[in-house]
Amino acid sequence: MKNPTQTTFTRFMLIVAFFILWIGAIGVRLVHLQVNQSEWLRERAQNQRRDQSKSRTLRGTIFDRTERTLAMSVKVKSLYADPREIEDIESTAQRIADVLKIKPDGVLNDLREAKDGGKRFVWLARKVDEETVIKLNLLLEMPEIKKFDLPKFRGLHWREEQKRSYPYKTLAAQVIGFSNADDVGQAGIEQSQEEILRGATVKKWQDRDRLGRVYDEEEIENREPPKDIVLTINNSIQYKVEQALEKGVKASNSKSGMAIVLDPKTGEILAMANYPTFDPNKFNEVTPEAVSNRAIQSIYSPGSIFKLITYSSAIDSNSINPNGMIDCRNGFIEVAGHRFNDPHATKVMSYSEALAVSSNVAAIKTGLGLGKEKFYAYAQKFGFGQPTGIELPAEARGQFRSPETWNGDSLASMS
Repeated sequence: MKNPTQTTFTRFMLIVAFFILWIGAIGVRLVHLQVNQSEWLRERAQNQRRDQSKSRTLRGTIFDRTERTLAMSVKVKSLYADPREIEDIESTAQRIADVLKIKPDGVLNDLREAKDGGKRFVWLARKVDEETVIKLNLLLEMPEIKKFDLPKFRGLHWREEQKRSYPYKTLAAQVIGFSNADDVGQAGIEQSQEEILRGATVKKWQDRDRLGRVYDEEEIENREPPKDIVLTINNSIQYKVEQALEKGVKASNSKSGMAIVLDPKTGEILAMANYPTFDPNKFNEVTPEAVSNRAIQSIYSPGSIFKLITYSSAIDSNSINPNGMIDCRNGFIEVAGHRFNDPHATKVMSYSEALAVSSNVAAIKTGLGLGKEKFYAYAQKFGFGQPTGIELPAEARGQFRSPETWNGDSLASMS
């Protein structure tokens, strides 16, 4: 006959052994998770409750010399989709296409490709103003969706961005330039001063509870804030020069034209105009020809304007007396078999009068008296054949060949 006490004790020990093995197995599993998989579990937990977003501080503003705003950035929003949150790709693509008035096939392909590739980001609408944001939120709203952010549509979210605005539209467009959809300068001051104007990238971490409510935030900036830039351009002078230039180009049936206004005392550029021009607010419609700043990117023969260099060099080297007279009675001058005619060369005249009427004979005689070596040296001192250092991209150096390569009539032609 079995002992009831012994039987009870045996059963008790079996139960104890079971619990010991069970607790031991749980302990081994916990040790495995804590030691071997701790990093993976931590990252997974953070991904479930923590969001990372990137944004940029507003790009620096560009002013004219009177502090009128020529280029500025404004806050806007862009709509994107997270394909991993979307269950029905086809119906979602159709709804988005109907609201945004775009072709559904393109949206469907983008969403399907991103979902298959495990991507969480697809742009739908870039840089939308606040009025349009409110309208789209209403059109996309699905009351049954419980979501902490707008729009109330599964898988769709807004991201804060910035948009470049040029209040004066075409004014000084080639000087100011423009920035693209990613806020990177592509021409003009926007390009050459990109490092100064570009906003800092701000990383924002947001921790959310199970209902999606933010309970903690952290921001990190990766560089110094952007700076504003003040140009020497005068808004009013620039406008008047552009109006006069457009009128002159059209009146002469020319293809293009350019004009520069300088302050003779300081050398500051008060206006730099090109025609035809463009509106940097519509940079997607801009042609390369319109963007080109011909005033600094093209090479031209200076023509009679170079007489200023000839006379200045001669006066500085004491080759002529600025109050003296010069014989221009023949009406022409011949150098190395090249005849240079001059309708103003009919008498003996002062150097001041010769400059005023742009006499070719007087200028050529002055240049020949200066000599090609001095002529070349002075032209170099004036900066010809060298970049000016203007803070605009793609400036042409100009061409000014050394005297060894000149022809017999080169000095006379340049004078």
